Amino acid sequence: MDKKGISELIATVLIIGFTVALAAIIITWGGRFISDVQEDVDVSTDTGLACSKLNFEIFGVDCTGANPVVTIKSNTDQEIAEVIVRTTDANDNVYVDDNALTLLDTPLEGFGSAKTDPLLMVTTTNLRTFEVIAKVQIGNSPIEACQAGIEEFTVLATDPCFI
Repeated sequence: MDKKGISELIATVLIIGFTVALAAIIITWGGRFISDVQEDVDVSTDTGLACSKLNFEIFGVDCTGANPVVTIKSNTDQEIAEVIVRTTDANDNVYVDDNALTLLDTPLEGFGSAKTDPLLMVTTTNLRTFEVIAKVQIGNSPIEACQAGIEEFTVLATDPCFI
């Protein structure tokens, strides 16, 4: 019989070559994948630490204008990037202002205080409580809301928000 084909040596070299090329592709992809996962974990860890450092209070609420303004005071060196304000009225209706509400268009530096932009509320009367939810940003990562960064303020009966 007269068989034609490649020699066993060439076949072995080709199989080893394909295996090395496939291994290089998998190592390159795996390295990028592990690097991305590590970056995500680092950002999540840093955000969690920043949230745990938050210590702020609602220093006051001004309802004398057309829209309420909340004054926030920081009691720690952690910067607050943005806040969400949630209010409840006498009928337990909840109003949320999360329209990229910023503190004077700049983050609230540690140990500082700032007033929010006027809140875009449906109503400014019969408000009973204000909740401020802090958001932090680590480096260039997205701004994240902190579950532990919530502060509540109860409106007094003599306050213009209450009437």
